Amino acid sequence: MFPHIEVETIKAPVTEKTIAKLLEGNPSFVVDCMDHPEAKAVLIDHCLEHKIKVITAGETSLKCNPTLIQITDIKDVRSIICLSFELS
Repeated sequence: MFPHIEVETIKAPVTEKTIAKLLEGNPSFVVDCMDHPEAKAVLIDHCLEHKIKVITAGETSLKCNPTLIQITDIKDVRSIICLSFELS
């Protein structure tokens, strides 16, 4: 359907020590499907710092009201505690 799109999946731990190597090559954007909050924070922080667009999904383990789902800039997510964490 979109022959010009190249998708690369990576199965590797995301840490402050590995993130630069994982995202080398100047990606157009990153799709985050992780469920580990610390790794998610490292990824999003790195993407913000390097101006890489990131699409992230936040898993709530059915602990949040589904009517509160929103599409927004991650920096604006403060009212939903399960997706709120500090970014540098």
